[in-house]
Amino acid sequence: MEAGREMDARVGTEIIELPNVGYYTRESATNTVWVPCEAGHTDDLFGCGQHPANLYYTRRGTREKPEGLFAVPEYSTSIAAAMDVAEKIMMDGRSISIDGYGEELIEGEVAPEMWEVEFSGLAPRPHGKSGKAAHAICLAALKAKGIEV
Repeated sequence: MEAGREMDARVGTEIIELPNVGYYTRESATNTVWVPCEAGHTDDLFGCGQHPANLYYTRRGTREKPEGLFAVPEYSTSIAAAMDVAEKIMMDGRSISIDGYGEELIEGEVAPEMWEVEFSGLAPRPHGKSGKAAHAICLAALKAKGIEV
């Protein structure tokens, strides 16, 4: 699974357990009422996916009648948000190993070309590998929950 809003939605739902995750759109151009965007663009579990910027969750109400929307964090592309994912997995008594390999020059700084993340406490150890640390954390976390990626 690639980094992006689809992965963010899956992580938000399966790992962080955000309620009512989905793509929402305005009911009409002239009001502020938000409704699930399910215009049949795809068969995606979370709605149409045509409006990736509109990936939200709601703490109150239901998916059909949301009361207050909050943006789903960019877990797969933001290291700060990905660390929330790692902490959630570690709450189950697991530890994490994050390793960077190779070197690449990015804006004058040496940075790893590949990241590998493993969670202990399960056999085999769930791991994720990616050019971005946040993406590798999300891959490993989904595997730790038994979700194929």
